Amino acid sequence: MWVALDNGLARIETASTLSTYKGSESIGNINAITRHQEQIYLATSQGIYHLEPSDTVYSFLSNKPNQPQLENIPVFRTECWDLYAKEKKLLVATSGGIYSLKGLQPKLLEGFAAYCFHPSPLDENIVYVGMQSGLGILRWEKDNWNFLGKVPNIPNESIRSIAITKEGKMWLVTEFRGILQTSLPIDKQEVK
Repeated sequence: MWVALDNGLARIETASTLSTYKGSESIGNINAITRHQEQIYLATSQGIYHLEPSDTVYSFLSNKPNQPQLENIPVFRTECWDLYAKEKKLLVATSGGIYSLKGLQPKLLEGFAAYCFHPSPLDENIVYVGMQSGLGILRWEKDNWNFLGKVPNIPNESIRSIAITKEGKMWLVTEFRGILQTSLPIDKQEVK
């Protein structure tokens, strides 16, 4: 089991003690954690970090000298809020924009600050993005993420969390105005 702590990352196993990893003492608050392409990625208040592949973790747990280490992905020097994995790309929501990460190579998709992702239950190629100024939509096309724009009629509020019911109701948690509710599907023709 992986545990996100205020001051690092730890792995707990039932037959062993709590383990900490080199570099985890200076990564700040952990906002999100995911496994993608056999690596662990962390979205933190100090940027994006990744842990070495699982074979190195096995060596560490076997008390061999090559201990895994959390390493910063240098381009992310801003607060990172959320992660979403699809095929070979990882979406990263940061205070500096929305990025697509392939390996350790980032591509800026949109310069708006973003806080959260939520996949559409109606279309596996659509991901909703809670942004500093409303709700955005990303579409997966030809192995790339494309920003379609912002959803109209959603207040220009900072959206921090998204939940969608199986009936298609979308709940948006804002920073200052409480909870907003809308319905799916959102007409792609309306997106600006």
